[in-house]
Amino acid sequence: IARAHSANSDFAGALQNYAEALQREPTTADREDARARIHIEMADAYRQSGMLEQALQSYREALGALANSPGARDRRRNQEAYYQRGLIFSCRNSPTQGCSRLDIPRDVELARANLAEAGGMEGARQAPANYELSLLEERACGLAYRCTRAVASYEAADRAVRSARSDDPLRDQYRRQACQVRIRFGTTNEQGQAYCTAEEGRGD
Repeated sequence: IARAHSANSDFAGALQNYAEALQREPTTADREDARARIHIEMADAYRQSGMLEQALQSYREALGALANSPGARDRRRNQEAYYQRGLIFSCRNSPTQGCSRLDIPRDVELARANLAEAGGMEGARQAPANYELSLLEERACGLAYRCTRAVASYEAADRAVRSARSDDPLRDQYRRQACQVRIRFGTTNEQGQAYCTAEEGRGD
């Protein structure tokens, strides 16, 4: 029922149903994974309705439940929670206002930590998490040409390219970032030239 409410953008109804589901769900260790799933779906509803602080709290509850779950059976949920928290902290996931490449993140350190966690796990969010981390490090430099975070930015972009599936529709976007961040910071090496040459070959 809660998912149906969310699908119809009735987030108030969805959140009420998720809250009721949590009350019914046992708090025993063998049900922590189920509670984590509810927390993540609840956080998604908060996020889509613009209630970002509540979304952050629900994602944190999900991570806590997964930490207590025997074997943390669903790694995908763990990665998803870190990824979405990283996006919110980096100010790139608000449904009411987007963030440009020069916007100041909500919290650089927390955004960096959460995206790095998601980007370090194998799974569907590994490539996009590293891409977002690259953008975050670039934005953290502001307008500076020389910046201590430049290396972190292009290394994260490299990881995004390497971890992306061959059929990932965003793979070219990751390659562009790997090229462009090197151009911006004046960093040239064989790998960077390969990314930029590939982009030229595509005529982008």
